[in-house]
Amino acid sequence: MTPGPADTPPMTRNSTPGSVAVSQFSGLGSSYQNKIITALHIPVELADHKDINLGFAWQKYKACQAAIKACNTLWNAGQLGGVFDRKPTQSDIISIFKGKTQWHLTYMKVFPKVSNYSAMVSWLEDQDDKLSDVEIWGVAKPSYGFSDLMQWLDNKGEGLDVSETESDSGDRRKGKGKGKGKGKKMKQDKGKGKEKKTVGSKDQGKKKGKEGNGGKKKDKAIL
Repeated sequence: MTPGPADTPPMTRNSTPGSVAVSQFSGLGSSYQNKIITALHIPVELADHKDINLGFAWQKYKACQAAIKACNTLWNAGQLGGVFDRKPTQSDIISIFKGKTQWHLTYMKVFPKVSNYSAMVSWLEDQDDKLSDVEIWGVAKPSYGFSDLMQWLDNKGEGLDVSETESDSGDRRKGKGKGKGKGKKMKQDKGKGKEKKTVGSKDQGKKKGKEGNGGKKKDKAIL
């Protein structure tokens, strides 16, 4: 019995349907990975480890989750025994879409949480009713990355912190650093001035004391 297709997510607009044969993609992966792609009907263009944008990364995340679920179902039904000597693991399937380390550092940190925000899901999937960039992010940028999405989630979907996304934020931070250093130096110089002034006062006091003592000696001599 031929295994059924994985429940892959809808592709965003202007995306390429995953109907191209695996054999047309040279260097796609190992023969074992190619077997997984074919058996689980994974869209081959999603096997690209590069993240073109957040929408593409979201597609890969959804397709990976669907492939893992389909693999479990088909294996338990005995429909993959003639294809694989062993059951493909989650790591086997994940490695098709992304390096395992990066997968857990980025994809698994944000995308499970994104599912709770329908507006962001709509934006990632480029749906017709999606909000504009400014409406969803709170600030317009040429592109948005995982760091933006992490900050957006930290803000509970209320948009990005504009001060952190300004193009000159780095220069401003450097400027602040210079200002702090300058202020600190001025404070130190001011302290040194006080110290000098204090020392000077002590010296003057000693000098006056000596003069006073000298005056007394003269008085005694006259007497």
